[in-house]
Amino acid sequence: MAYQRNMARGEKIRLFYAPDRPRTGASVTLNTNVMALSGEPLREGVVVAQIVAPSGRTTSLRLVSAGEEAWGLFTGSFTPAEPGDHQIRLSSADAGEALDITISVQGTSREKRGHPVRLDVLSEIAQLTRGEVVRELTPEAVINAVQKLPEPDPMEQRLLLWAHPVWAGFLILLLGVFWAGRKAAGTF
Repeated sequence: MAYQRNMARGEKIRLFYAPDRPRTGASVTLNTNVMALSGEPLREGVVVAQIVAPSGRTTSLRLVSAGEEAWGLFTGSFTPAEPGDHQIRLSSADAGEALDITISVQGTSREKRGHPVRLDVLSEIAQLTRGEVVRELTPEAVINAVQKLPEPDPMEQRLLLWAHPVWAGFLILLLGVFWAGRKAAGTF
């Protein structure tokens, strides 16, 4: 609980965000506690976050109050489009203070769109894995390709008799019969 309270802290403004390790394309929620000049939690006011992306593009985000029950809590969210360090300047004229923080956004690897498929590589992978490249992407072509696949080799499953519970029960039964026989013969 104390971790979020100490993410970014000033004298009258405290900022915490979720998730802790944001990724590109995922929403980042900024939550801030703001105190008025008099020292009490700010009920109404304007809190603005200036977000500077690594490319230099600046976005302005106005944080809204979380409600009357949450005094001094303002919240807002943004979606980072590029990886790297995002500089955030949080300011409130009602608090008379500004807070600077850097949030590191991790990138996600995505396929590049618009690049043609390399059929030679796909054909080689299909050959190594005993598969087939389907050039037509229709349901009938895929079904035919799956039906052409050879039947898999039967799998051999071995049953270890010495580790089977029936074998242990059989041994206990034989020992019980032996013991009962000796008891009946009076040799015990």
